[in-house]
Amino acid sequence: MQTAGLFGRVRRALSFMVAAMALLFVAAAEPSYAQSKRSPQKPSWGGVSATKSKSSGPAPQWYASLEFRHHINTFYDTDGYLGRQEPTVHARAQFGAQFYDRMLDVYGTVGVYKRPETQQVLQRRPELSIDFYPFSGTYFSLLQYNTVQFPFEAREQDPEADVTSSEAGSVYTVGVAPMAKYPFTWFNSKWKWKAGVDGWTKMYSRKQYTGDYESENEDEEGRLSLTSSKEEDESIEDFANHYENLAMLGLQVKPSLINGLMGEASATYQSEYRPRYTKTVTGTEYEYGVTRYSYYKLRLKYAISSRVSVVNDFYHFHGGLFESKRSEEDRRFRNIARLTLKL
Repeated sequence: MQTAGLFGRVRRALSFMVAAMALLFVAAAEPSYAQSKRSPQKPSWGGVSATKSKSSGPAPQWYASLEFRHHINTFYDTDGYLGRQEPTVHARAQFGAQFYDRMLDVYGTVGVYKRPETQQVLQRRPELSIDFYPFSGTYFSLLQYNTVQFPFEAREQDPEADVTSSEAGSVYTVGVAPMAKYPFTWFNSKWKWKAGVDGWTKMYSRKQYTGDYESENEDEEGRLSLTSSKEEDESIEDFANHYENLAMLGLQVKPSLINGLMGEASATYQSEYRPRYTKTVTGTEYEYGVTRYSYYKLRLKYAISSRVSVVNDFYHFHGGLFESKRSEEDRRFRNIARLTLKL
């Protein structure tokens, strides 16, 4: 009996220690759903944010914010050694209004960015977004989002943008993102499980072209063979839609010991569906190929006041479903530190 009682006390002590260690670990880290999929950042998944109070009826509730960011993307070579790092500094301004008790959110985003070792400051493509929440509750929310990126002459590759070419004209992104949530209290702290999916596609005001295709040519013996388009030095119209989707699972905590602190950790699995064209004697055919990758994301956020907050997001990317380490032109790590001022 004494031995059984001793084992029981030891088991309870170990359980308490494990729970305390888990609390400290999650409180020091946080991830976000995202993002980063598309250039515009949805307020519900991270990005430029502002305090948005409830409004009744069609009367708008206006808001605005400024955000300053430091980005660093890290790349490795095929031998596993550090290849290069690409730091950039960003500044963004967002202005918007909410309608019908936050069911409809309309906002615009403008910004600039700067690379190191230069005095040149470059503009990012301006955007106008409309987020529609047909349902938003404690345990489930549904977001349908629309973003128009206006015609823009990009002088070089924006490290955040999906679209940089001036030939793209206006770019329209449409997507839907349902999310399930389960809030609970543990050790006097507020916790929340999150699970969601996001799917989107883009459309353009101008025709898009690609040189990445295969061509069926008749050889001297009259048989059809496939040759690389690189030998032909010509482009064809990229007429089929490109699709992307992701699935996310995360855990968020707001520890009671430190007011204003929030940590979150998540895992995301993302798929990109791209048309693969074949130029035949009768026309152009295509089938979809898929590229999949995944990443962990840790976020730590601290609200200094009701108007000022700091956030750090750390990403670790993998090929497939956390199967392989990324190398060469596929970044392996990404870190974004930002300061947000709500106006």
